[in-house]
Amino acid sequence: MITLRNRNTRPTNMLWDPFFVGPRRVVSRPVHAPTSRIHTNIVKNENGFQIQLAAPGFKKDQFKLEIKDERLVISLQVEKSKTQDESKTESHNTKVLTREFQFRAFEKSFILPKDIDLNEIKATYDAGILSVDLAKKATFVKSVEIH
Repeated sequence: MITLRNRNTRPTNMLWDPFFVGPRRVVSRPVHAPTSRIHTNIVKNENGFQIQLAAPGFKKDQFKLEIKDERLVISLQVEKSKTQDESKTESHNTKVLTREFQFRAFEKSFILPKDIDLNEIKATYDAGILSVDLAKKATFVKSVEIH
């Protein structure tokens, strides 16, 4: 006997995901259903971090990035009207048996480390991937002469 189980029903998937080492955490909160999850990659490099969100089927002007209280908030707004795929499948007396495409609004929040330069955050959207580059602040080393 095979038991089917939705992976997204576990409470740990909806609460906290590790992001940076230490007490900093990522808060991921879907706006609508708990099963609408946006998959995220976080990459660390010598210049800072890159956050990659898989969100195919949208336009770049539907995304909104804001910084609120040391948090980067990435959200997506979707119009209430039916998508083209939904209107195509509901015509001609057809019935959708399985629907896995989800075109829903979401909001995802990241607590930023203190060494990120908030003025140097850049975002691009290409081939369904939203990439947000977070550059570290430049560190200046000043030597002091001893007299």
